[in-house]
Amino acid sequence: MTMEPAVEQTPPPAARPDPASEHRFATGVAAVLAGMAVGALGDWISGVRLEIFQGMATFTPAWMGDVFVVNFLVGLVVAAIFGRHAKWLAIVPPLLLRSINYLALYFTMPHRDFFLNLHLFYWGPTLILAVECANLGAILGEVRKGVYRRKPYNPADLSPRPDAPHS
Repeated sequence: MTMEPAVEQTPPPAARPDPASEHRFATGVAAVLAGMAVGALGDWISGVRLEIFQGMATFTPAWMGDVFVVNFLVGLVVAAIFGRHAKWLAIVPPLLLRSINYLALYFTMPHRDFFLNLHLFYWGPTLILAVECANLGAILGEVRKGVYRRKPYNPADLSPRPDAPHS
């Protein structure tokens, strides 16, 4: 039995961050911030506070425009900036914006009747509607951008790579 000398293994080189992933992260942050800006601008223009529940008087055309149209535009903006997989990222701007607005109203309301005006059982479904409208806008934004477009058929793509091992 012969013993072979131990081969000293060198550690793998230190992993460097991929510049493409850093760019993708920065693009994602920019898309979320732009989506939040569009949402806040839409809230300001419509003058609606989605977090405040006032019974049936809450559901006005301005409220519907703020829930559906503004958040749809948020999704379109996120998809225009981020591109592929924006449908997943479009969830974040309405979620953050609505949560920030909810907490701001909770801490700044002059009368502290929290459960009457800032009703969680109303706010939850409203948040879900806002997120789903942003999601729909992002899907349509991805379609407009051509993310789901098929590539033309090229038989050369089916040939094995030249560096692939032969069997």
